[in-house]
Amino acid sequence: MLDPWLAAGDATAGEHELISSFFHNLSGGRADIPAGLLTGLTGEAALGRALELATAGHPALGSLTSGSLRTLFALYRAHSEAIAGHRFTPDDAVRTHVLESEHGLGGASGRYLRPLSRVLTAHGTPAPASVSFHRVPGDHFAIVAEEQAELTAGLILESVRSR
Repeated sequence: MLDPWLAAGDATAGEHELISSFFHNLSGGRADIPAGLLTGLTGEAALGRALELATAGHPALGSLTSGSLRTLFALYRAHSEAIAGHRFTPDDAVRTHVLESEHGLGGASGRYLRPLSRVLTAHGTPAPASVSFHRVPGDHFAIVAEEQAELTAGLILESVRSR
């Protein structure tokens, strides 16, 4: 598993927090939009304002059409809702290797999601022996960044060989 993040208990994201985390993820961590800057806006108005703010920090986002932006955000919302409802249930018969970033998710998502290792131990229960964690330098995006490719690939190969 590559840096899985799950809901912290019953935590959910409000619309502005979800929009902020959407742009943080869409920009690979380069666009941060404080949810407070969207106060008083809802729906497409909030999404449009967020795009303006995000484009200032990451100009390539300016090429998004309103239709593609709505579609991408709808998919992100659905994905976020699925994550919020997911519960990791390890099976002792299946070895699970988890690569987890040292510096976290960043952006608004970090307020309502937690890394899998913290979710598993939140109730005072240690991770089962069938689950092993490997820390990877950097944030959530660094795990799949080109400069980390050799390290990430090596950890994946190591986990496959150890089965």
